[in-house]
Amino acid sequence: MQILLFSDVAGKKELRGWHRVGHHINYVEYKQRTYNPLLERDINYFELDFQLEFAHTGDTCYIAHCYPYTFSDLKDDLDYLSSIRSQEVFRRDILCESQAGNSCFIVTVTDECMIKKNKFKCFCLS
Repeated sequence: MQILLFSDVAGKKELRGWHRVGHHINYVEYKQRTYNPLLERDINYFELDFQLEFAHTGDTCYIAHCYPYTFSDLKDDLDYLSSIRSQEVFRRDILCESQAGNSCFIVTVTDECMIKKNKFKCFCLS
């Protein structure tokens, strides 16, 4: 699978977003065995080798293995789910905020069949 590239120049000039690039792509097991004392076992590492040519001189490029999923994407997806589902089925609350000031969401999803049957298991602690 090709890697993904985002070019600042192509993004501004051509309105091009993330796109697949690269050739001579190899994903192989790393030859050197590595021991992790926390896991108390050997770990197999893999390396990704590839070649690519940059199209624009002086460009800033970002490379990714898969399409980035941004915090804005998350908020948009949660907003959409909130708009198409009742609050009984899908509820999003803010658990806390990160040091950067971003909300950390807690999402509650309830099976619609359980709502219709009114079969909720509940217990109280005091």
